[in-house]
Amino acid sequence: MALSLIVDSITFESDADIYYARIPNFGQNGVTYLRSPTEAARHHFNPPQVRPAFGHPHWVRPDYLATHPKVSWPAVFVRNGAPMVEAVFFAKDGNTKLNQQLNMKAVWANGNDATDEVAVNFVNGIGTGLFAMENLPNTVQVMDGVSLRWQVEQGNGNFATEDTSGPHSFFITYDFPQFGTDFYFETYDWACRWAAGAGTPNQVLAGIWGEFSPVQQQHASGLVYWKNHHSKVAPAQDVPTAIQYQDHGLNERRASSCIVFDRLFMDCLGVHGIPSYEIMLEADQNFFINGGNLCMATGWEATTVVAHGNANAPDHWGSHWVTLLPMANGNYYLYDPSYGLAAYDCGNDPANTGSPLAVGDTIDIPTGYEVAAVVAFDCLEVTNLAPLTTAATQVASGSPNQPKLKGTVLRRV
Repeated sequence: MALSLIVDSITFESDADIYYARIPNFGQNGVTYLRSPTEAARHHFNPPQVRPAFGHPHWVRPDYLATHPKVSWPAVFVRNGAPMVEAVFFAKDGNTKLNQQLNMKAVWANGNDATDEVAVNFVNGIGTGLFAMENLPNTVQVMDGVSLRWQVEQGNGNFATEDTSGPHSFFITYDFPQFGTDFYFETYDWACRWAAGAGTPNQVLAGIWGEFSPVQQQHASGLVYWKNHHSKVAPAQDVPTAIQYQDHGLNERRASSCIVFDRLFMDCLGVHGIPSYEIMLEADQNFFINGGNLCMATGWEATTVVAHGNANAPDHWGSHWVTLLPMANGNYYLYDPSYGLAAYDCGNDPANTGSPLAVGDTIDIPTGYEVAAVVAFDCLEVTNLAPLTTAATQVASGSPNQPKLKGTVLRRV
C-alpha cells in the first residue's frame, strides 16, 4: 500500500476552558500560540471569551490553498491525566482515497506513547479517531511547542510516523481548576510557570506565593500596584481590565489595584484546584471613647508604601482586599498579596458561626496582621466630626471598643 496520510485537525478534551480578555501577541511569555487571522493580536473581548470557541478544534492544519492558515490554541490538562483527543485525518492509497481501517497512535518527541492505540475507520479518505492521551507529566508545568507524531501500524506491531501535528501547548495543573470561576490565558500561564515542578498543594502554594512575597520591584506578571494614583486614570479593579490595560498608556499599565493582585493570587491557586476566599478589610466602625469624646474609625494608615512595582503606594486606606486560605489542619490563614504579608492564623471558625464559611460572613482579623499592616487608624470624633488619628495601641488602654479591622467574605474561588 502506497499510503499517504495527513493530520487535518486536533481537538483536545481540555480539563478546563481558557478565557481570553485579550488576544495575546504571538509567543507571549514563550507560549506557542497561533491565532486565527480573524482575531488580531491585542484584540480585547468584553466580556472575555473562550478559545477555541465551542465546536472548534484546538489545532488546524492549513489547507493546500492556504485559505485556512494553521491555528493552535493551548489546552489545560491535570497532571497524570488521560484526557481524550480527537484527530481528523486524510489518507490515500496512491491516488485513491482510502476506504479501510488503520491502527493508529501518537508518540511524543522522545518516542514514548502520547496516546493509546485506536482503530481508525477511513471512508472516502477521511478518518476520525478518539484517543486517550498517555504519559502526561506528574508535576505542574507548561508544555510549550510540543508535537504529536501520528503513527500507523505497519504489521507485526511495528509503527511508522506518517505525519506530525503541532506546535501544541499545554498548561499542566496540579488538580482540576476550581469550578465556577473564569480563568484567563495569562492566569494559566503564570500559575503553571510559578508553580513549575510542584507535586503537592504546599509546593503549589510556595511557588505562587513566592511571586508575591517579598514584594517584587518588578512583578513577574508585569502588573504594577497603583503607581498611577496621582493621575486621572481609574485603576483596574479586576484581572481582565488589568490585562487589557497593558495595551494602553503608561498610567493604565501602572494601574492595578489591591483587588487585582488579590484576585491574581487567588486565581493562580484556583487554577490548581486550591480554594480560597476573597476578603474585604475595613475599619470596624464600633464607637470608642478617646479623651472623653465619642469616636469611630473610618480607615487606617499603612505600615508601608512599598508594593509591587511601586515604592510609593498610597499610605491610607478605607478598604483593602486580602485572601483567606483554608489549610489541611482545618484552620484558615490570611494572606496579603499586595504587600507580601502572610500567613496569619484565623482559627478554624473565623466567622464564629459554627458553620462553613459563607459569602457575607464577617471574620475576625488576627492581631498579628494588624500589627504588621496598620500604623494608626483614621478616626472621627462623632460629636463634632473632627478628624482624629490615634494609634491603636494608645486607644486600647482607654477604650472598651478600640479601633480594629474587620473582614467581609466577598466570594469563594
